Amino acid sequence: MTGNKIINGIIGVIIAVVLSLLLTLGIKVFYPEPEYPRTEPFAKEAPYLNVTCQGSDKECIAEQKKVEEGRQAYYKEQQKVQDEFEKTRKAYEHDLFIIANILGIIFFLAGMGLLSIYEKIGLNVVAGVLASGGFGIFYGYIRGWQGADDILKFIVGIVVAIMVVASAVVINNLVRKHNVK
Repeated sequence: MTGNKIINGIIGVIIAVVLSLLLTLGIKVFYPEPEYPRTEPFAKEAPYLNVTCQGSDKECIAEQKKVEEGRQAYYKEQQKVQDEFEKTRKAYEHDLFIIANILGIIFFLAGMGLLSIYEKIGLNVVAGVLASGGFGIFYGYIRGWQGADDILKFIVGIVVAIMVVASAVVINNLVRKHNVK
């Protein structure tokens, strides 16, 4: 009997891991992360003039001023690209927070739904699906934390807390009622 419990526990963990991997890979496939730009202006280097001008050499000083203006324009363009990427990344993290939490909640609710047929499929399957839902929620919080505002995090946290407490009550009642061990 103990060997059977160990095998069932291992199977439950494997189910949780596989479903969690599918959840994260599905998000990556259908909602890919923005990539940092590797094209202009980063493909070129900032203008540079390696010459020291004498105080009276107006032509050299004018050339240095021109090069410096080019450098400033280059850095300004770099900053613009960086700012645009940060804006895109923050929007992605916000959406990722929502997507991962919705998927986590769906997996979690699916696990709760499977409780009605646990005698046919086993508690290890239910536990694996519930755990993968929990992972989806955790993944959403970890990866999307910077992009989600505090109100959204709080609301999702309340929903998750209610689901977890309710599922614990249901599972505990089920265990008592059916004397599941």
